Amino acid sequence: MAYEQSEISKRIAGQGKEGALDLSSPGLIGYVTKYYGPNHFNDPAINHTVDVEVRTGQQVTKYNNVPCFVYSQGIIDHGLSENDRVWIQFINGDQKQPIVTAFYRDPSQAEMFWNDLKYGVSEFFHSLFHF
Repeated sequence: MAYEQSEISKRIAGQGKEGALDLSSPGLIGYVTKYYGPNHFNDPAINHTVDVEVRTGQQVTKYNNVPCFVYSQGIIDHGLSENDRVWIQFINGDQKQPIVTAFYRDPSQAEMFWNDLKYGVSEFFHSLFHF
C-alpha cells in the first residue's frame, strides 16, 4: 500500500527541498585591510567601517567601506586592526550590501606567553596543594 500525501504536505515538502538546495552562502570570512574608526578626521559616512578582503581559492574579492556591527567589549576600544578575521553577512542575501557582524583577533606572542605562564603557575599550585 503506497503512502499518499495531501496537497498541503506536498507543498511543504517542496518548499523544504527548495530551501535545502539553496546554494547561497549566509556569510563569508574576510580579513580587515583598513579600519575607519570614529574620529573627526574621517567623513562621518565612513566612520566605523572597514575595507575587507575575502579570499576564495585563488580569487580575492575586496569590499570597501563595509559597516561594522561589532562594538567594543571593554573600557578602552581601539577598533578593528589590520588582519583581524571578520564575519561578513549580506542584507537580504544581496552581495552588494555587506555588513560585518563578528570578528576574531589572533593573540599576540606576548599574550600567549603570559597566558602560558599563568596556567603553568596555577597548575603547579594545583598539583602542590591538591585542590
